[in-house]
Amino acid sequence: MDKTHNKTHTQLRLSCATCQGQFRVSLPSKHGSYALECPHCKARIKLKFAPPASERKDPKNVFVSPRVVEPVLGQPDRVREKLYVIKQRAVVYRPYRAICPDCGSDITLLPKTAGKVLAAKCNDCSTMILYKAVDPAAIERQ
Repeated sequence: MDKTHNKTHTQLRLSCATCQGQFRVSLPSKHGSYALECPHCKARIKLKFAPPASERKDPKNVFVSPRVVEPVLGQPDRVREKLYVIKQRAVVYRPYRAICPDCGSDITLLPKTAGKVLAAKCNDCSTMILYKAVDPAAIERQ
């Protein structure tokens, strides 16, 4: 993340962790949490800006680097108890998340293999979610 200045306001240059696309955002005038979307892949990005050190009352309230909130892959369909399938295909090496249909927890998905059935397990209730991934080159050819 780099800072650039122009005549009216300061901008930050960000790189999306999902698609590696670069874009600029204006530095907000107030500190706090902000949500935005990557203009390239629409991944949600959360930014938190802390006040300057001279204004800080709490030493723990420091700048937190941007964090990408992974897109939800799809709606899980029940196969049997504690086993679900997501029919939407993931793209290999892109992070996703699934929402556990049994307990509501987030499940992180990072597909590394195309064409095979992949499994993810909920850390809270042990529900299994199955899904498939495709190679990004296959999507571009369509």
